[in-house]
Amino acid sequence: MIQNWCVTCPRAVPDVAYGCATCAAELAQLLDDLAAALPEIETTLVRQDRLTDGGPRATGADQPLPFRADVDERGRAIQGELVTWAKHVGEETGRWPSSSTGSAVARHLAQATGWARYRQGWPEFYPALRPLLGAVLHLIDRPVPRVYVGPCGAEDPETGQVCGADVYARHGAAETVCRTCGTTYAVAECQAWMRDQLRDLLARPVEISGMLSRLGMNVTYRRIMKYADQRQLVVHGYDTRARELYRVGDVIDLWVRNTARIETREAAA
Repeated sequence: MIQNWCVTCPRAVPDVAYGCATCAAELAQLLDDLAAALPEIETTLVRQDRLTDGGPRATGADQPLPFRADVDERGRAIQGELVTWAKHVGEETGRWPSSSTGSAVARHLAQATGWARYRQGWPEFYPALRPLLGAVLHLIDRPVPRVYVGPCGAEDPETGQVCGADVYARHGAAETVCRTCGTTYAVAECQAWMRDQLRDLLARPVEISGMLSRLGMNVTYRRIMKYADQRQLVVHGYDTRARELYRVGDVIDLWVRNTARIETREAAA
């Protein structure tokens, strides 16, 4: 009986494969999860938009989202890594992805892991593709360098015009100042008002995570997806690409309740 050892883990391999079936299955699952996550960075390369134009405004699907995901360069690198390996697989097997999208390429590579573990290139194939899901989730959940306080609503006493400049604050700051007109704002108060304005907005998990992070709440994409997987969130609609939309207020309420439970347990301990 032939017995080798997997080159990517300590498990025995009962045939001539370079990688074990377990490593191949785990990589296939990671690539399937990657395929599901990739559309979030592919469609979330947006600019920093203001929440309103200078005052309260009715919420709705057309309202700009107050966050920015500076992920273009890293996203292209991940796409390039996937395409490189898909080309390698295609040249050897004659099988190619159904389309050139990142998700299609990732799914194609997931289906190729069983073949790849018998190839000499497995020691490069496995470590090159395995970290990509973590990299994408990091981009989706990446921390923001500063928080958004809102558009400045101060009026010029002479002209009556509203300043309207975007106001930001450092993390943890109690107050901040509009750099355009010098008006001082209480960060927590302004952010609470903006969160209240957003409660009825319907958005995708990555959008909700981004906007709430900008408003001082550390609600990650993975946390929202966990709420959804546990059926704690109700789907309220779908976007033009049939992706599920959730109510921002529902996510806020879940996060507040869970945070309160954690604080209570820590206090008791």
